[in-house]
Amino acid sequence: MTDFTKIDTETLTSSRTPASEKLELDEAVGATAFGVNLFTAQPGEQLPWGFHRHPDHEELFLVLEGTVVFETPETEYQVGADEAFFVPKNHRQRAHAVGDKPARVVAIGAPKTDDDTIIEEECSECDDLTRHQPVERTIDGDTVFVLQCTICDSERQIDGF
Repeated sequence: MTDFTKIDTETLTSSRTPASEKLELDEAVGATAFGVNLFTAQPGEQLPWGFHRHPDHEELFLVLEGTVVFETPETEYQVGADEAFFVPKNHRQRAHAVGDKPARVVAIGAPKTDDDTIIEEECSECDDLTRHQPVERTIDGDTVFVLQCTICDSERQIDGF
């Protein structure tokens, strides 16, 4: 007999990301073949961590409300409510909410077992495209995330966070 699972997203706890909210729906239902996250991002907030890529993992973003700009090294794509954006595996992109209202976005990725995330940003100290990692810091009593270069340890605040 198959076990079906129904969840109330209002009962889930948000993961820490630059977006206001990230609900890991796949974890909540026990999905093993694909990942599904529900993001809520205020205008200017990123979802999730700067320019990144997944070497063996495709992504599909469905914008439910608001507008999201997806930046690639080549161009930008503005995606509004009821539109979807596909990212092939191993392609760099970053996304942020724009406009005057929050964006709600469903992010689907597969295969789930190949969800390695590589954050690559320009490092002003190394003067090159380098790997970065998100690091939580307390600045003036507020918890913020910064991206830290894995080569020289220089840090920069994540846009919109």
